[in-house]
Amino acid sequence: MRSRWDTKKDSLDLLLNTLCDVFGSFILIALILVLPTGIKQVVTPKIDNETLQRRMATAREEMEAIDKRIAELAVDPDIARLQAEKARLDSTIKSLKERSMKLDSDRSKALNASSRDVAKEDSALQEQIKNARIEEESVKNAIDTAVGLESNLKNRIDSINGKIADAKKVRIQQMRLPRERHTDKGAVNVIIRYGRIYPLQLSLKSFAKNTDAIDWTDLGDDAFRATPIEGKGFLSTDTAFFTRWTSEVPSDCFVACYVYEDSIDAFRGFRKLVQDKNVDLGWEPVESSRALRFGSHGSSPNPQ
Repeated sequence: MRSRWDTKKDSLDLLLNTLCDVFGSFILIALILVLPTGIKQVVTPKIDNETLQRRMATAREEMEAIDKRIAELAVDPDIARLQAEKARLDSTIKSLKERSMKLDSDRSKALNASSRDVAKEDSALQEQIKNARIEEESVKNAIDTAVGLESNLKNRIDSINGKIADAKKVRIQQMRLPRERHTDKGAVNVIIRYGRIYPLQLSLKSFAKNTDAIDWTDLGDDAFRATPIEGKGFLSTDTAFFTRWTSEVPSDCFVACYVYEDSIDAFRGFRKLVQDKNVDLGWEPVESSRALRFGSHGSSPNPQ
C-alpha cells in the first residue's frame, strides 16, 4: 500500500511540472514576438557638404543685404532725425513711468502714515491722494500721447522706406532702341563711357587717332582694339570742341555712337549737340564687359 501511494504523488508532480513548462514556453514565445516591434530605429539625418555650403552662402547674402540696408538707412537725414526723436520719446516714456511708480510709492506711504493719526491728517492726505491721482492721470495721458507719437514715427519711417524703394525704382531707366534706316554713308565712330565722350579722331580733317584718351591695340589685319582711358574723354558740356568737331563731319558720313551702360546721360547730351548741327547719328548699347574692335571689315549701327 505504501509503495502505490508514492507512485500517485510522483505522477501529480510530473503533471504539474509539465504544465508549468508549457505555460512558460508560451510566455517566452509571446515575449519574443512582442519585443522586436517595440524597438525603434533612430535615423540621424545627414547633411551633405554641398547643402551646408549653400545654406551658409544664403545666410551670408542675407546678412550682406541687411548690412547694406542698415547702411542706407543710416545716411538718410530724415530717418536719423526720426530715430533721435524716437529715442527722446522713449526716454520721456521711461521718465514718466518712473514718476508714476514714485507717485504710487508716495501714495502708499501716505496711506500708511494716515493710519497712525487718521483724525489729524485725513484731510491733508486726501488732498495729497487727490493730487497724486490727478498727476497719475496726467502721466498716463502723457504716456498714451508718447506711444501715439511713437506709432506715428514708425509709420513715417515706413513711409520714408517706401519712398526710398520708389525712388530706387525710378532710377532704373528702360531704353528703347529707335528705328534704324539703311544708309550708304560712312561712319565716324565715337565711344561713350565713364560719363565721357571719346571720339576716335580728334580732327576729322586729318583722321588721326585719338591717342590722348584712347589706348590702341593693333590686332593685325587692319584691325584695332580701342580702350577708353577713364577720366580722359570730353564732357557733353564741352560745346566749343564739339561745335568744331561736328562741323568737320563730311556730308557723306554720320556719327556712330557706342554707348556703355554707365553713360546714358552723357549720350543724351552729346546726341542733342550732334542733332542740333543737323548731323545724322546712330547708336548701339554696349555691355561693360565688352571690348570694342574697329577695322575695315566690321559693322556699325545705322543712323536713326
